Amino acid sequence: MNLQLRHGQSGQRAENGHEVMAFSARPHAQLLAQGFTRGHYSSVLQVGCTADETAAQLAGRADRYLVIDDAPRAVERERARLICRPQARARHASIPGQWPRREFDLILLSDIIARLGRGELRLLAQRCAESLSDCGELVIFSDLTDGQRSQRLAAAEEIGNALGQLRQIQLTRHASAPGYLHQTILARHVAPSRRETFEAA
Repeated sequence: MNLQLRHGQSGQRAENGHEVMAFSARPHAQLLAQGFTRGHYSSVLQVGCTADETAAQLAGRADRYLVIDDAPRAVERERARLICRPQARARHASIPGQWPRREFDLILLSDIIARLGRGELRLLAQRCAESLSDCGELVIFSDLTDGQRSQRLAAAEEIGNALGQLRQIQLTRHASAPGYLHQTILARHVAPSRRETFEAA
């Protein structure tokens, strides 16, 4: 089943750059949280570091929060931002090859999906299917305004299709983040015989 993705219009950027920073730094954690189905999670995996305080803010919603990335410098910066979050860790790892052996009830995928080939994306979906708890959530949140829109849309569709072959999924597309790809996928431990798709305001 092919998914038809609907997205809002690209956000406006100020010439002096100030509004860009205000837009990019403030809403990531807030917009991501709008797609969550719970207020608090036992264990969260964030795949790919961000350039802002997203992980530090979201870690407050989790008992355990792990960030993995294949860029050593990005991991070091993330560790510095998480220093006041004792339940949070950042780890250098090859994605999707080096995957944590733990169950998560929330997995976050970011812009890193655009760097992966088709085979790697399918392996990533398999890793997520193996790691997500029953009714666990997979959230994809990625910038579509930096010239890699088509790659990221294709990557998200590949992940959704591959995951749908392994778990029964319910996909919700969020339109609350203009210029961003924002999807929440609920995955159940049952035969993948049905896929439900919803549009969220």
